Amino acid sequence: MRFSKKQLIVGIVTLLIIGAIAYLGFKKPSEKISKLSPAEQRIAAILEKDADEDGLKDWEEVLWKTDSHNKDSDQDGTSDGEEVALGRNPTKPAPDDFLSTDTGTASTTTGSTAPKTATESFSRDFFAKYITLKKNQEEVSEEDQNLIIAELLSKEYAPIEKKTYDLSSIRISADSSKTALRAYGNAIGKSFIDSTPQVVENELTLFENALNIKNEGGDGSAEIAKLDLIIAGYQKNIKDILALRTPRTAQDLHIALLNALSGVTVAIESLRIGYDDPVRGLTAVQVYQTEVLALSEAMTQLYAYFVRNGVTFTQDEGGYIFASVI
Repeated sequence: MRFSKKQLIVGIVTLLIIGAIAYLGFKKPSEKISKLSPAEQRIAAILEKDADEDGLKDWEEVLWKTDSHNKDSDQDGTSDGEEVALGRNPTKPAPDDFLSTDTGTASTTTGSTAPKTATESFSRDFFAKYITLKKNQEEVSEEDQNLIIAELLSKEYAPIEKKTYDLSSIRISADSSKTALRAYGNAIGKSFIDSTPQVVENELTLFENALNIKNEGGDGSAEIAKLDLIIAGYQKNIKDILALRTPRTAQDLHIALLNALSGVTVAIESLRIGYDDPVRGLTAVQVYQTEVLALSEAMTQLYAYFVRNGVTFTQDEGGYIFASVI
């Protein structure tokens, strides 16, 4: 069977949307998350990586500002992990490298200027708590450090706020005839088709690939830069949908779609930043999961709306995308 160019493009858009949901390991938006998704498992595996096998995971090396590809960053004969276990500064050569129990000295390790990223803020809080704990006990175990990290990660270091839309944001049409609804559905589908970049990988796959390259000591900037095309596509998608005249009976569904698209866009923008700001990246992954499901739900509800009103789309129409993602 031969397919038209429009049918093939609709297929690509459908695969991207379904692929995002499948990558996260979810079946339906209503299902609760009871365990780590495949994406989280893969990213968790990256976070467990210890490239130089010095006892500090690569992300911990970011906190201590040590070299993740050098077991002994300060070249004093003791590995970075062992120095941390002994309460010594792994970036300062022995013998005068013991961390002070004065919490005020934490800033000398992490820098005295105001933190510029979520990771820097996290790092400073980590050091302050670590040194405070060190003052009260002889040894700060790995379990102690993990407890500090778990406590800090419960904080919102990188709040991700999306632009929200309401009734005042959209253009309303009084025409809710089948002809008008078909034109409306096809216009939304065409926007998705026209806004889809020629990027095969899912957003989380690109983020994961970039982190893997970086963790191997390479430069993942070209890989993470592919997100720019996806971000631009979503921004165009939002602009197009805002310009549509929306049937009054679909106004709430239209707003839900716009807000879901806005959420996915800002989450991907944060993934982009997360390449250089790991703590923000972790938050971005969580937000992305939520917003992708919201987008799927918005598309599902619009599909149900068209069915209720007796509107169906053929494979040659842009609106066929609604049936394709269910």
